[in-house]
Amino acid sequence: GKGIAAWLGPGESLRWPFNMGNIMRMYKLIGPLGLYRLYVSGKKTEKFHPTVAHYYLFALGARSQFQGQGVGTNLIEEVLRKCDNEKMPAYLENSKQANLKFYQGHGFEVMEEVRFTKSAPTIWLMWREPR
Repeated sequence: GKGIAAWLGPGESLRWPFNMGNIMRMYKLIGPLGLYRLYVSGKKTEKFHPTVAHYYLFALGARSQFQGQGVGTNLIEEVLRKCDNEKMPAYLENSKQANLKFYQGHGFEVMEEVRFTKSAPTIWLMWREPR
């Protein structure tokens, strides 16, 4: 309950549950502009996603009261060990500059920085070779 890490394995792809009920929930939560930006950023991010087999860290987060206490490290270490044992790279898309050092400390390197619109935040596409 301190945090969550969501990974996709090699060959797996994210399948958004786009049905009318989920779209309406998202609309109420983030509004029409937010829904549009979510869709556009998802489509644009797909174009940058590596095609070589890899583990994909889709989401990582710790509750605010547990940040800076090693929760994120504990959440990703097991899969990173698996990456190393299987000689499989890992990939993620980071949307917070403050998180760059954290990911770099775990062996990820910035492949590219992208902005989908002038007002959109920078997204750092990060890759980790197995150790």
